[in-house]
Amino acid sequence: MRGLVEQLGNKSVKRIVVFRFYLHDVGRAIASVCPKAKLELDMDDLESTTRLSVALCLARMGRPKEALRSLMAAAQYALLERFVVKGYDAVWLAAKVDARLLSDRGIPNVGARPNRIEYPPHIPERGSSQPATARFLFVGSLDYPPNQEAVLYLLNQIQPILEQCLTRPWTFRVVGRRAPEDLVKRMEASDRVE
Repeated sequence: MRGLVEQLGNKSVKRIVVFRFYLHDVGRAIASVCPKAKLELDMDDLESTTRLSVALCLARMGRPKEALRSLMAAAQYALLERFVVKGYDAVWLAAKVDARLLSDRGIPNVGARPNRIEYPPHIPERGSSQPATARFLFVGSLDYPPNQEAVLYLLNQIQPILEQCLTRPWTFRVVGRRAPEDLVKRMEASDRVE
């Protein structure tokens, strides 16, 4: 902290934005050095609901031990969210539904700031030159259980529908790192996956 104080010198800090919930201790420490600054927390999402979602996903995929660990983490985050965020002047979440959930828990000054890029109001139509092969793209960290489940859903549920509906050649392109071996084998088993 001394290094931070020395770097700031006599500069006036008006606003401190802590990005991500897990850095809340750092934000509080900086705020102790800059007591006049407005302290804001940009959580992006409610970690408790994200962990709960992951737990349910793991349970659906037949991984009960991992599901239980994620469920316990969800409970711990729910407690932290209830008590830690009360000291902030403003708390931001990406989804309005998450902001409402936190507001309903008695947290004041909660707002939503979506972290997405809006599509243009009109997307021009393509010319008559259709590509010979239709390609569907999935991008995500493949060590994240909801992304693993999504890829399995594409392979198990969507692929059979596309096989019946599409007359021209098509492929799924899956882009991501750290896929577990069983998912890699499942993707390699399909001649539609790149």
